Amino acid sequence: SVITVSQQSYCFNRSHILSEISDDLKGTVITIANITSIVFMLLTLIIYLCIPELRNVHGKCFICYVFSMLCSYTLLVFTKLDYKLYYCYYYQYFWIMTGFFWLNVLCFDIFWKFSNDVVKKDERKRLLKYSLYAWGCPMLLLGLIILIDNTSFVPKDFRPNITADHCYFGMRKIIFISCVT
Repeated sequence: SVITVSQQSYCFNRSHILSEISDDLKGTVITIANITSIVFMLLTLIIYLCIPELRNVHGKCFICYVFSMLCSYTLLVFTKLDYKLYYCYYYQYFWIMTGFFWLNVLCFDIFWKFSNDVVKKDERKRLLKYSLYAWGCPMLLLGLIILIDNTSFVPKDFRPNITADHCYFGMRKIIFISCVT
């Protein structure tokens, strides 16, 4: 004999549960979670800065990553508290992108260590190359976004409108861009 169990008996309707929670409460919970993350990122940063053994190339890259995410989360909290800080959205974009680029550097550095004989004397040069990549590329992307966002040679529908939508892209555009990519 086959026992059939309906989906309602073992699944929660997320949209029903989430719709009962007010937007203010969701925003408060997210802000508290972000502040908690900031505290632990600060602790991580302090530990890495205080212990000399952790300040090798990989550790310095990790410090840059944590610093980028710390700045990003801090701006996220401030822009959540005051939407008039529209200029912060460009900075937030930069710090988030920098965080992703440093994460990319960390992954590459792990790959590099396991696939090559890493010579100690090349560490400064390697860190310089990593820094140029992880700080420079987000800076170029930010410049491009600011240029596209504030000039008329790009049609209005294709502009990111970072400051107008209080987000990196308007919701309509996110759906379109995610489908295209």
